[in-house]
Amino acid sequence: MCCFYRLDTYLFALVWFLIISGAEAAPTSRNHFFAPYIRNFTKQDYQGYNQNWSLCQDTTTGFLYAGNSKGLLEFDGTRWQLYRLPKQAIVRAVAVDQTGRIFTGGLGEIGYWQANQTGVLQYHSLTELIRNKRFAKEEIWNIVVGSDFVFFQSFSNAFLYRLGRMEELRLPGNVLFLYAVKDRYYLQAIGKGLYELVHGKLVALPGTETLAPTAVHTILPLGPDGLLIGTHDHGLFSYRNGRLSPLRHAASQLLQRYQCNKGLTLPGGRYAFGTISNGILVTDTTGAVLYSANQREGLQNNTVLSLTLDKQGSLWAGLDDGIDAIAFNYPLKYYSDPNGQLGTPYDAVLYHNGFIWVPITGFTGATFCRPGCRSTTSLKGHRGRSGI
Repeated sequence: MCCFYRLDTYLFALVWFLIISGAEAAPTSRNHFFAPYIRNFTKQDYQGYNQNWSLCQDTTTGFLYAGNSKGLLEFDGTRWQLYRLPKQAIVRAVAVDQTGRIFTGGLGEIGYWQANQTGVLQYHSLTELIRNKRFAKEEIWNIVVGSDFVFFQSFSNAFLYRLGRMEELRLPGNVLFLYAVKDRYYLQAIGKGLYELVHGKLVALPGTETLAPTAVHTILPLGPDGLLIGTHDHGLFSYRNGRLSPLRHAASQLLQRYQCNKGLTLPGGRYAFGTISNGILVTDTTGAVLYSANQREGLQNNTVLSLTLDKQGSLWAGLDDGIDAIAFNYPLKYYSDPNGQLGTPYDAVLYHNGFIWVPITGFTGATFCRPGCRSTTSLKGHRGRSGI
């Protein structure tokens, strides 16, 4: 089971989560004074290359898998292991099925990995099942595991693998990624609207033709029967009963500005979006931004290539440089001081629902802030161990 909590990476004292935000454990921080713990994994940690194109978790073992530019990464919560594809290909996509098979895709290669009796992954290629001779020059960018099939796709070809057979699909043109929403499957044809995968065929979704000028980068559930559609440079749209509507709220405007690249649902009806230029946004269904994180606030990189949610409720981000995990449900919150304005704290005490920080020896006062504030106030002349 993946576990990554360490107490030695942030500069300031830890504060119990219940003190800060009540009993709710979901991500509710609005970037107030304290933030969730972010664990950074560098390429030196996982011994791969910078980019991490895809992420998923085996819910049975708890192991995390990443499609990295050097190969397949496996993380058991303590140790990283790298596995290389034939011909040392980049792993662009990874997905795990219900039996624990780890499907991967790369340049001219698709297949799956299974652990042997010693726990070492062994690779089984499925490439020989593909009759299309042009496949050797195609790169698999997306894998979706369905109830009885596995869907592999490049931007110009798609294949359904089931019952040991591989079927090539007829596409309505070049396509972007397939997305699973409540056991239904949707994708966009480039320069066109959305299509739904129904019994092995792609059927046009009425009313989505106006998406043609943009690229759809995520499709998520919205309410009992709607879709929330995230685009590269046109923000968010809702789709209900055959009607597509642009959304004008704060989250949509920010995602238009920072270029939405990935999205997923979080517990409690929340959404997480990864962007090209400004890290991660967590929103509610009204479009209010509940939490954001970028390189200035602890991420290693602002370009999010992949997202996944683990069983403990932590959000993992595959970045253009590294892998980060945001521990929303960890019972501690953190304040980091990247500019070194406050020095090193040695004690803290609650004072009128605020916090008193006592910095390094020689400081002539204490530093005061209230939960939710963005600034601090120096209290000159207050001395003593707790600063009051």
